[in-house]
Amino acid sequence: MFDFITMWFTQGFYHPLQTPQQLLLIISLGLLVSQQGKVQQGLFTFMLSILCGFILNRTLSIELNTELMLLGVALSTSLLCLIKLPFNSILLIVIILSCGLLMGYDSNPIRIPGLGDKIMLHWFLGAGLSMILSFIVVMIISLIVKPFWDGLTIRIFSSWLATSALIVLTLKIAT
Repeated sequence: MFDFITMWFTQGFYHPLQTPQQLLLIISLGLLVSQQGKVQQGLFTFMLSILCGFILNRTLSIELNTELMLLGVALSTSLLCLIKLPFNSILLIVIILSCGLLMGYDSNPIRIPGLGDKIMLHWFLGAGLSMILSFIVVMIISLIVKPFWDGLTIRIFSSWLATSALIVLTLKIAT
């Protein structure tokens, strides 16, 4: 039974790292939050919004094209990081909340009839932990690199993220 639970936790943990739109959004949001200098506030808001997104995923059954929405938000977030405007705290919280809600709502485990809620909880726990740890790692790296060249490396990486999001968005629309 323990192997079965760890398998579901591991699948949940790898989900955000194997989904391009979620990975692009985590990286661009982490860069944006660290660039604005509101790390603690951003981390708490991100954790809360992911949890709310998971709850919405389990309770609502609205069919949305969240992949395209995630790519659009990742593109806009990386472009906001690229232009380096100082944000109001409320605007940054709204951006983080929308990103976390979308990522939590987009995270769907494989639905097997008869599978208990405890197993799904392990999958969501793994996915949430992976999202939060990836977000923290991106923010730490960004805070280390930020003082060099007045944050130019962060802006260059944001332009690469915007390009990647645009390419993936184009391929998703084309297929």
